Amino acid sequence: MSDKREIKSKLKLNALGHFYNDIYFFIIPFLLPLFREEFGINYIQSGLILTVHVALRSIFSLIFGYLGDKYEKRVIIASGFICSSIFLGSLIWINNIHTIVTFLFLLAIGVSTFHPLATAMVRENSKSNQRGRNFGLFTAAGTSGLIVASVLFGVFVQIWGWKITCLLFSLPGYFLAYVYLKSKKDKKNHKAEVEKKTKQSHIP
Repeated sequence: MSDKREIKSKLKLNALGHFYNDIYFFIIPFLLPLFREEFGINYIQSGLILTVHVALRSIFSLIFGYLGDKYEKRVIIASGFICSSIFLGSLIWINNIHTIVTFLFLLAIGVSTFHPLATAMVRENSKSNQRGRNFGLFTAAGTSGLIVASVLFGVFVQIWGWKITCLLFSLPGYFLAYVYLKSKKDKKNHKAEVEKKTKQSHIP
């Protein structure tokens, strides 16, 4: 595979990953109304669950961003998808609200691997005159995931209930983890190479 095709493949993979990661990213807002009905949690408890979920994503995004500068980004992202899929799919066997919330907090940690690392990968694999377009496509893919998830979640819950829905939503994460692991390791930082060539061209 040529470098150009390889870069394009990585950009497409990150767009697909963003599409699906944002489904995990917003799963708690989808579930909270159902938890209020089934488990009788109040608005304060709902707000606290969402607050902790968001806080965990923010904190671990910093941690995984740091780790991504030292280790393979694709491996960390794949691990995040596996973690998210395990804890989301496992909800089908759990009936205790405290355990459910704990699993969702662990899911948040898995979700937090994606944004800092995939964003860096998009930048590294984009030429300076294509970054705006590539970031636009990357962002649009994530938003599209939310739109599709919002529709499918309601339909699936109506047919099968929220537990089966969570199990179904968890399955594609394993596929994405596999694809990330099978993708080629970055041989070079494309952005750095472009900047290096630009500097060299200005040297008399």
